[in-house]
Parts: sequence; structure tokens; C-alpha cells
Amino acid sequence: MILFHVFFNDHVGNDFNTLFKSFPVEKKYYAAGVPGSFHGRLFPKSSLHFIHSSYALQWLSRVPREILDKDSSAFNKGKIYITNAPKEVAQAYSAQFAQDLAWFLNFRALELVPGGLMALLIPCRPLNCKNKLAAALDMLEDILLGMACKFKGINLAKQILKKAILDHFDIGTLHLDSSHALNIADLGCSIGPNTFFVVENIIEFIYLKFQSSGYDFDKFEFNVFFNDHVSNDFNTLFKSFPVEKKYYAAGVPGSFHGRLFPKSSLHFVHSSYALQWLSRVPKEILDKDSRAFNKGKIYFTTAPKEVALAYSAQFAEDMACFLNSRAVELVPGGLVALLIPCMPLNSKNTTAASIDVLGDILMDLASKGKISDELVNSFNMPLYFPTTEEVKLLIETNGNFSIEIMEPIVWPQAVININANFLHMRAGWERLVRQHFGGDIVDEVFEQFQNKMEESSIWKDSSYDHLKELFVVVKMKFV
Repeated sequence: MILFHVFFNDHVGNDFNTLFKSFPVEKKYYAAGVPGSFHGRLFPKSSLHFIHSSYALQWLSRVPREILDKDSSAFNKGKIYITNAPKEVAQAYSAQFAQDLAWFLNFRALELVPGGLMALLIPCRPLNCKNKLAAALDMLEDILLGMACKFKGINLAKQILKKAILDHFDIGTLHLDSSHALNIADLGCSIGPNTFFVVENIIEFIYLKFQSSGYDFDKFEFNVFFNDHVSNDFNTLFKSFPVEKKYYAAGVPGSFHGRLFPKSSLHFVHSSYALQWLSRVPKEILDKDSRAFNKGKIYFTTAPKEVALAYSAQFAEDMACFLNSRAVELVPGGLVALLIPCMPLNSKNTTAASIDVLGDILMDLASKGKISDELVNSFNMPLYFPTTEEVKLLIETNGNFSIEIMEPIVWPQAVININANFLHMRAGWERLVRQHFGGDIVDEVFEQFQNKMEESSIWKDSSYDHLKELFVVVKMKFV
């Protein structure tokens, strides 16, 4: 009678507990788990008769050393894979795979008996051909770069935020109840991780303020409210909470253009990269009888001045609603910190030009009968990037807050990554296109958009400026 002894191997980090619990009840073999890398020896000499491995050999034993070496011609700066990198990076990957496969085969040659078999299932790429996985990795790379871009803006504002809290957050004048709870809200939080980074900075700087003011920090507790629209993925947000967070946390669904919290309940409010989103598209630009009707366009940059005025008026109304709501919710002396993408005064900018390109693509699809003219005419981007002067005037006109800090965020010079810009725009705009036009045209629209972005001269045209970030800190006035 022949007996079978089966060894199940994977890395030490594999979940062997689950594997063992999943063994078939009536298995016809003896079984054992073998932790370790198959790029090394795992079994005694000439002890195996058959080896199988599927969908595993594509995983390298390590990232090639050269691509992490800043002094190497194969250093893979700003990328996570080989497809759009210099040829030296691809060669380093190929050499690492060759070395790994040699190790694998040499060790199996020792472990197998003469005449033993080995069956391998290996995912391969066609020769000199693009493949979907590599494209997906490139997309992941660009998404990460887009997230890093926002993180850089928030990080650059960190020192200004610290100065704002140390100089203008007056703990002695804040209305703290007997619970000694300090309430912080992040409005337009999305799903993280940037929101957690900001909150941790705020708490750290308040702690420094406590120290410098002689307060007993330990008797205070922090309650942080994470707000975004009802459609935000709060499940992902909650699962991403830091394990050792120094605050109590709650999610608050709803628009920050209205009331979200009880009267005089907040001490600090933060919002970054959110106020440029309008509460709605201006009504006038959808009215066929209005001089501001935006026929054949989805934004105001090349439209009649009435369209731009309608957008500006809608932003002013939204900003008033935002500030009035916060004025009710904040205690006197409470702070609001805002990071707002702004448009340079009297200047063309790449973001607005990119929206115009998207509008041209939609109009072209309408001319081909793929979507209706009516659908295009009823679609406009609910985005408005104010000037620094507009923001200042609206806060002063509101009258509930004093401006403590208003500073532009100065970015270091860097080479423009068009792909990262495209992915950032698609992440923000795809949902709007899908909701209005349906899902059938989304891929076609954004494939054309990416091609036109890569061909466009606006990235090299010095007459086009890029959006600037404005960091604003205002304090709730004492009545």
C-alpha cells in the first residue's frame, strides 16, 4: 500500500492556523506545514517525488538592490515598477528573477529523487507587449503619487498650523465643560490617512500649548468628529482608525454647508482640499432662458462672463453658509484652519484648462450620437477655485471671525507628473461623470482624456499657472 505525505509550504508570515483548520476531514494523505522561503532549502536530500507550485514564482525573494541605491543608474525614483522606468530598472528586475529561479531549481534538484517531477504554473507576460497587471501597477503608482501630493500640501502647512495653535489657541478663554473635553472636527475628511495625520498634529500642538500655558494636559480628553458627505465610505474610514489613537472618534455624515453640531460645542475645526466643491451647480447656468446658460460647456473658463459670475456667486453663498454654521457651532475663541486650493489672480490655470478638455470630449461624443446634447448641456462641474482676494473678502464680510493667519503654501520646484495629475483628476471627477451619463461611457471618456492630457501643451506653456494652496486660520469672535 502506497502512503502519501504532503508538505504545504509558504512564508513564515502565512496564516498556517487557517490552513490547518481547512484540511479536508477525510484526506487521503498525511500532512505537514513547512514554513520558509522556497528560494532556499526546505527538505532533506532526495526526499521528494513530486513538487507543485502555482502563481508563486513571479514573487521575487527581494526587491533588486540597485533600484533602491540612489547612486545607481537603476535607482527607481518616484516609481514602484519597471514599465515606465529606465531600462536599467527592467534589467535589475530581470536579473533578480534569474537569480531567484536559479536558487529555486538548484535546491529542488537536491531535494527531488532522480526521475522526480515538478509542475509549475507561472504567470508570464507576452514579449514586447503591454499587460494589464503592469498597467494596473502604474495606475496604483499614480494614485499613490496623487495621495502623496495632498499629503505634501498638508505637511507643508504643518508649521503654520503649529504657529496658529501656539499663538492663537487661547485655552483660558475657551468654554470647557466639567468633562474637560476638547472637541475637534475635520470637515471633508474622506477615508484617510491624511485626516489622521492632521488630527494627530492638532492634538500634538494643543499639548504643546498646554505645556507652555501651565495646564494639566492629563485631565483633558479629545473628541474628534470626522465629517464628510453621506456617500463617503465611512466603513473604510472607521477600519483605518489608528490603533493607538489619543482621542475618542465619531463619524458625522452630512454637508458642511449646513449645521452639523450643537451650538458652542466645537473648539477647533479643520478642513483641507474641500471648500472648492460647491454645494450645487449654479441654477442660472442650467436655465435655457438665462444669459448664464452654459450651452455646450461644462465649466466657465471659456464661457460668457455671466457664467463665471454665477460660479463666483455660488461660491460666495456656500462660503457664507459654511462660516455662519461654524460660527454657531464654535465656542468664542475657537479656531478654524482651512487649506483651500486657489486660482492665481487674472491667470489661466492647468486645472480649469483640463476641465475644458473634458468638456470637449463630452461634446465630441454628443456629436457622434453616443450621448445626447441635452445631457451635456445639463452637466457642469461643481468646482470653484477662488482667488486669495475673494477668500479674504468673504471672511471679512461675514464678520463672525478674525483672520489670524493667511499664507500661501510654497511648494518646492518639481517636475510635473502628467500621469499623476490625470489620476488625481479622474479620482475626483469620475463619480460625477458616472452619475450623470451612466457607466457605459466612463472608460472611453477618461481614456480619451488621458491621451489628450499627455498631448496637451498646457503643462509646458508658461502662460498657464498651477493652482496655489492658501492656508487660512480664523478665530471665532467674542460677542
